[in-house]
Amino acid sequence: MILAPTVRIKRQGIPSRGHTCGFGIIRRPRLQRAASGLETNLLKPVLGRDKVVCVKPGTRTRKAKTEDPAAVGAWFGKAIETIWPVADGSLSLRKSPCVRANCPACAAGEGHRSYVLYGRTGKKRFSIYVPEDLVPEVRAAMENGRRLKELIGEAGLRYTQALKEERKRQARNAE
Repeated sequence: MILAPTVRIKRQGIPSRGHTCGFGIIRRPRLQRAASGLETNLLKPVLGRDKVVCVKPGTRTRKAKTEDPAAVGAWFGKAIETIWPVADGSLSLRKSPCVRANCPACAAGEGHRSYVLYGRTGKKRFSIYVPEDLVPEVRAAMENGRRLKELIGEAGLRYTQALKEERKRQARNAE
């Protein structure tokens, strides 16, 4: 009889045995010594995985309450009402030399600071200069863009679940 499989832990920035992962200590479960060859062979596909997942104790997946697709659409519309402005991409601070001869900042090795927003429109990449006084506003827009992406993902999940539930209800009513 098997108590628990031994877990191989890859050492690339992942907490290893005896180290904390935010909620507790990761411990390696051990196999019972009297495991038969058949049972150990069945565990080889499991033991070949190199991922460690930290799960907070008491974490459970809950079945979402039943919604209809129109209610999900209404929820999404209300959720995105306040999300403006939005931006996608990355904001970078670059320090580069200028074209002027004998520039004191370039001679000192400091260079000239400028912020640039990098992103994509369709398949094309773009970069646009962002004045330093507009950087906080652009950062806020990028945070709103991240929040919008999260809402889109959540809406997709809820909408799909609502469609499945509606189909089940229709099948029950048809019977």
